[in-house]
Amino acid sequence: MIKIDLSELVKSPETNSISGRSFGEKFAVSKKLLDHVQQNEKILIVIDDSKVKAINDSFIKGFFSQVFEKLKTREKVKALIEIQANNYYVRLFDKNWTILEAINKA
Repeated sequence: MIKIDLSELVKSPETNSISGRSFGEKFAVSKKLLDHVQQNEKILIVIDDSKVKAINDSFIKGFFSQVFEKLKTREKVKALIEIQANNYYVRLFDKNWTILEAINKA
């Protein structure tokens, strides 16, 4: 299982939030997210809410855009990617995955 810790994106005390679609896209490339998905590797996304206080929808959409272009559905994404975080972040990712699914089914 591949572990990606989003806490590494915040540098306290300068910032405690993660945002930006292009930043999400670049981070996905740096972590080879699509490569791992194409190889059917399980991925664990970890979010430490004591460090990460906010994640913008645009970052999530950018981070997962190529994954949804490839897999198309939330069910397929959830089969490979697990979010380890508090309920708020799990729901936030699921909401954005619903939007990405709708975009890629069109």
